[in-house]
Amino acid sequence: MALSDDVQTRISSQRLIELTNDGSPTASTIDTTILGNASTDIAADFELFSSEDYASTNATHVAIAVPAVMGKLYEYMGKISPLANESIDIFVVKCERLKEGNIPGPVTNSNYKITREAADTRLDFDARHFQNYKPGRNSGSDEDE
Repeated sequence: MALSDDVQTRISSQRLIELTNDGSPTASTIDTTILGNASTDIAADFELFSSEDYASTNATHVAIAVPAVMGKLYEYMGKISPLANESIDIFVVKCERLKEGNIPGPVTNSNYKITREAADTRLDFDARHFQNYKPGRNSGSDEDE
């Protein structure tokens, strides 16, 4: 799916008709050429600022790029608004965070540290934790019976 398709599935058609037809009151369809140009520009900027190709299969990419396309459409119309400018500024910041690997993930207060293991390796077994283990014994007791 292209970025313009992602925009069309998330933004109301009426809104896109207004923004892609320069506010023409008689327009009844989305000007896909204008939407495509804005989407292409944002996808190129996405690659420039994040050093990654835009992928519609990546929810983070979609969440970052769709609002920026809306800002780009406002820019094309010559309507400079604080919200449109802010959406482009936020887009640039999020792309830079993505490039740095600094996009926040889920928040947790857990003390556990997640360690990813390589597909072909396993962490070493630490036998010290089981040095007093004897099969058939209660595992909670270190005393001999």
